[in-house]
Amino acid sequence: MKTGKLIVFEGADEVGKTTLASMLAEELVSRGVPCELVGFPGSKVGTLGRHINELHHNPKRFHIECIDPTSLQLLHVAAHIDAIDCQILPALKKNRTVILDRFWWSTWVYGAVGRANRDSLKSAIDTEAIHWKGIQPSRVFLVTCSIPFERQASIGKWKQINAFYKRFASQQRRKHPVTVIQNESTPEAAFAQVQKYVATV
Repeated sequence: MKTGKLIVFEGADEVGKTTLASMLAEELVSRGVPCELVGFPGSKVGTLGRHINELHHNPKRFHIECIDPTSLQLLHVAAHIDAIDCQILPALKKNRTVILDRFWWSTWVYGAVGRANRDSLKSAIDTEAIHWKGIQPSRVFLVTCSIPFERQASIGKWKQINAFYKRFASQQRRKHPVTVIQNESTPEAAFAQVQKYVATV
């Protein structure tokens, strides 16, 4: 059965990936290409992903003083699975292009840098893979830059995450096409790099 394409944008916080994903969605819509823009863990009101995202960034709102790093990533995987089954797979089956802001890569990168239990991370990622049902991205764009566009709590940790993504992307090239987008000037300049690889979508 023919399915739509899955295009992924990955990278550390504040590298511009969400902006580029939105720009691509807007261009495809303008060209009459049916598409869905989905983010991990999620921002759509009424979804598990939105709840997990709010919990992640403001745990005290839910009267939680701290979250173990492994537990946090497992919550993210639960939100991923919910989005896969409820949003992404149905869209792909309708032959719609899905633009995904973050992938399971973020579970591994942020979990590893955050010192989550690596055996638990691997098991969680394997569980998520079951729900993908073998679907692979037609392209993963790893967006990177020298410094984040907005100030981070720890620039040292941000640089560690950014470097980890680059190493991990090199390993993942064996599984699917990966393109590194160096986002150092304007969104338009970075998006021009993206357009080279999605002209036929």
